[in-house]
Amino acid sequence: MALKIVHYDVGDIWTPQATFSINAVNTDPTNLTVRQQDSTGTETVLLNNGLVSSLTGASTPVAKTATGIFKLNPGITLATSGYWFVKFEGTGAATGTEQQECIVDPDEFSTNAGISTMALVSLAETKDWLRQQNVDTSSDLQIVQVINDMSQRFLEECEREIVPYGTNPIVRTFDVDEEAVYNREIRIGDLTSFTQVRILDELGNLVQTVNTSDVISLPRVRRPWQPIRSLRFTQNVNRLWYGYYPLVVEVTGTWGFPSIPGTVRRAMFDAIATTLDRDVENYKEDLAAGVTSGSSAGKEDALPGAAMDVALFLRDELIA
Repeated sequence: MALKIVHYDVGDIWTPQATFSINAVNTDPTNLTVRQQDSTGTETVLLNNGLVSSLTGASTPVAKTATGIFKLNPGITLATSGYWFVKFEGTGAATGTEQQECIVDPDEFSTNAGISTMALVSLAETKDWLRQQNVDTSSDLQIVQVINDMSQRFLEECEREIVPYGTNPIVRTFDVDEEAVYNREIRIGDLTSFTQVRILDELGNLVQTVNTSDVISLPRVRRPWQPIRSLRFTQNVNRLWYGYYPLVVEVTGTWGFPSIPGTVRRAMFDAIATTLDRDVENYKEDLAAGVTSGSSAGKEDALPGAAMDVALFLRDELIA
């Protein structure tokens, strides 16, 4: 009977074992090679064509516990969540291979449980939501993968910086064009707050450090989750000349939305639940049924309809 893949926690020690035999009789190979692949795909050779005759019950990193039976000693420390593999390769007297696999479940106390920095919901709140919908949540690793994939897809569709692209605070520069000169206003994407605004020439030379009191955040009235979309300068700021020599506006601030809107969180929960609940045997049919109007219509990686509606609603009208 085939062995089931065992789940472990981050930090556990895994001691996979392999048995070599000929005609159902345990037999030592002459040489043994053992390879390891961690959750990032990095491969390590633990034992390279080593003589089995030199192995004992206490030898490291591979021990021989009986004729034809070998295990890692003391084992592998499972440092990260994901899929781990070990392969035993015997040559000579008993030629053959045996591969073992284990799954390391995400850990909230380790690198944010494997959740991407671009994820729009957390593992804990997603599991809570899925339990309410009577969906099996035993496979945390699968849930994390779907959270990351659906979040990335949502961000691609809405074309907004709901979570920051990078680590705040971030300094960004924006070109001054004719519209900016005319309106004394710079479009800056999605900004939570700023601490400094400077005007530079094309060579990076400082033209003016703008007093924050001379910068108006637009829209003036914003919901708690809504970001600043543009900055308007008062008459106290040097005119943003365009044409004689190009200028840029440098903004230091915290980018992204102040908070993730409730509609986005609900859309993500629904998208994740829909994806996890698909019938694998009828995957194509289920997927096609979940696609509605929008730029993702007909794509195999499209968001479920309700989530797509929210993403399109958030998309900037100027580039829709």
